Amino acid sequence: MFDILDILSIFWLGVPSSFQLTVKVKDDLFCDKIVTMTDVGSMVEVPVVTFEDVSLLTPRGQYNVELHLQFMQFRGQSNDFKIQYSSLLRIFVLPKYIEPHTFVVLSLEDPICKGRNLYPHIVMQFEIEHDVEINLSLSEEQLSTKYNGNLEAAYKGCIHKVFKTILRGLSGAKITMPGKFRSSVDGYAVQSSLNDKNGLLYPLEHAFFFLPEPSTILIYDQVQILHEERGDDPMLTFRFFDITVRLKSEHEFQFRNIQRSEYINLFNFIKDGDDGKESDEEDEDFVVNMDDGGSPTDVSEEFDSSESGDDNEVTKFGLTFIKPYRKVVKKEAATSKATPAKRKLDSDEDGSRNQNPVRKGPASPKGPLSDFMFFSNSEREICTAA
Repeated sequence: MFDILDILSIFWLGVPSSFQLTVKVKDDLFCDKIVTMTDVGSMVEVPVVTFEDVSLLTPRGQYNVELHLQFMQFRGQSNDFKIQYSSLLRIFVLPKYIEPHTFVVLSLEDPICKGRNLYPHIVMQFEIEHDVEINLSLSEEQLSTKYNGNLEAAYKGCIHKVFKTILRGLSGAKITMPGKFRSSVDGYAVQSSLNDKNGLLYPLEHAFFFLPEPSTILIYDQVQILHEERGDDPMLTFRFFDITVRLKSEHEFQFRNIQRSEYINLFNFIKDGDDGKESDEEDEDFVVNMDDGGSPTDVSEEFDSSESGDDNEVTKFGLTFIKPYRKVVKKEAATSKATPAKRKLDSDEDGSRNQNPVRKGPASPKGPLSDFMFFSNSEREICTAA
């Protein structure tokens, strides 16, 4: 009858003030009757585990996260919201390098709505040095039969590892972690900005992921072309560069102000190509602790089009990355900046100014005298006689 699975209906029943006591009893009986006749659970359910004071960057706030059997509940000071495990597509665990925090991102099939904004990704931030000890409110029968040993009765360790392990066991969602990309400071991401907001760009094995806000994921299969953009300011060009990603749907995303030292690492990461394998395991979608052999970070060696050949364009997962050419400084350009005195001296030496110079001999006639010379000669005798 309906195309959607769940329909939420709210019924408002008006209760006369003169029948409060009797109607209250009837309300309880009416609620119990509905619960027994329908396949719904109790209105109050004890959570399996609760994580208190979790920092959310998208949407921003401080929440207590309750993990239930079929859903997870976020309870804040001003609002609450719920996420069904069936709408959870994937869990991303992306650590920071400089700051002692780790991103845990929940990608949703149905974005949540907060006001006028839609959030397809829930970005949480955990401290790396925060250790917890947690006991799950599950019986031994539930742990052995329903979850097939994927969950334990108690956990102890870093909070973000405990959180992602329990959430994976309850929801069955896959976990994605950083691959083999390493930045110039041996991190998993590069600093960049999108829509005038600073953040981190994670080059994963199958997508680019920009965090924290606006949280944007670009799958490589949906990308048409990727190329470098040089800034308008020549002073900043030597320190930063931009990357423009164009999707097959003609949408463009420009990641600005990336450190120039990260260019070689990004280029080599894309140049390595696809190995053609895709794992279905939960924690093996990406290689977690494998280095690519050390990518060079010195960008003083630029690329010349005459030496690079066909390496100016590289492809990975159908994604094309255009490699810029080197600006070669020729000798003619250097000599053009010489001083006027030096150019005059060079032109005089090679005879470019006077192709046929006229040389005057001692007996050659001289030019005519001026009026002042005639006047001087006529007055010279008078001056000497006096």
